[in-house]
Amino acid sequence: MADPFAAADDPPPVAADPFAAADEAAPPAQEDAFGADPLAAAPVQQDDPFGAVDPPEPPADPFLAADASPQAEAQRAFEAKVAERAAKEEALTKERKDKAERDLDTFYDQNTDKKAQKQASNRDHDDELKAMLERPVPANPFEKVVELIGGAQADVDNEDTSIMRRLLVRLKNDPKRSNDVDMDALGSS
Repeated sequence: MADPFAAADDPPPVAADPFAAADEAAPPAQEDAFGADPLAAAPVQQDDPFGAVDPPEPPADPFLAADASPQAEAQRAFEAKVAERAAKEEALTKERKDKAERDLDTFYDQNTDKKAQKQASNRDHDDELKAMLERPVPANPFEKVVELIGGAQADVDNEDTSIMRRLLVRLKNDPKRSNDVDMDALGSS
């Protein structure tokens, strides 16, 4: 019997390297471990800023559509009425949201205008006060007090300043009386 291993003219067959083909091929694309399509998982942009999701419409009942009984007709009429009311409610909600947005815009515009007017008024008032502080101060204390209560040009209808003004004039004209307390006015009991 001949030796099958010794007389081989051909070199022994070499097994194909499984890793050599993988190096030359393109790298496999990453797949989701759960089998989801990565393009389908993209977030959906919604109009609602709070992210509320509308519930899906229930599929139509195939048995109800084929049924011609009065109960089925009443059910279809009821569903139509519910759908009509839902549409009216949605329209009313949209109208109210639009009105609220317009009202908010108006409110913020008016608020900004009021702030600007108040700032301008405060600046004018500050300028008046600075000008008043820069004026020379009278040496006579009575003149200073008269100026502080409004001077001679003050409104006569204001009782508080007119009483104060009369008192100052009386004290200015008769300084001795300011030291003496009128006992008769206090009431002798």
